[in-house]
Amino acid sequence: MSNATVTYRISPAFFAEYCYFSLFRIKNYRLARTVALVAAASAGLLVALAGAVIYQNMTVILLGGAITLVTVMIPFTQKKYIKSRYKLVYGKTLTVYTASFTKNGTFTISAGDITEKYGKQDIKNVYRIRGGFVVSTSNKANFLVPSADTLPDIDWFKQTYGDKFKKCI
Repeated sequence: MSNATVTYRISPAFFAEYCYFSLFRIKNYRLARTVALVAAASAGLLVALAGAVIYQNMTVILLGGAITLVTVMIPFTQKKYIKSRYKLVYGKTLTVYTASFTKNGTFTISAGDITEKYGKQDIKNVYRIRGGFVVSTSNKANFLVPSADTLPDIDWFKQTYGDKFKKCI
C-alpha cells in the first residue's frame, strides 16, 4: 500500500454516529448509552415508587417523575441537537473533504484550500465506529473519515497504529 485516499462529504447519519460515540468513546458505545438511559429512567421510577409507598410524599413522587421524564426525553432532544449542529457545521457549505493515509501512517486531510498533515506521532487515536473512522490528533482535533473501498483494511490500521487503533463497534 502506498497511499489510500478517499474524497467525501460528511453525511448526517455518520455525524450522528460520531455524536453518539463521542459521549463514551468506548467499545460498544451504543450499548453503554442505552444502559445509561435505562438506569437513569429506572432510578427515577424507583424514586417515584419510594415516594409513593415509603415516604408518602408528593414532592418525592414528583422528583422521581421528573427524573424519568427527563431521561425519556434525552434521545428526542439529542436528535434535534444533532440535526441542528449538523446543519450549522456541515449543512450550509457542503464541504468536500479528502483524507489520505500513507504506508508509514501519515494522515493528511484537506478541505478546499486548507490542507493539514499529521505524522504517526501526532495521531492520538484512530477509532473504528459504525460507518467509518474517527482520527483524533494530539491537538484535540477529531476528523471523521467514512469507510470506503479505497481505504486500507482494519489489519493495516492495527499494524500501523498499534495501541492507538481502537475498534469500537
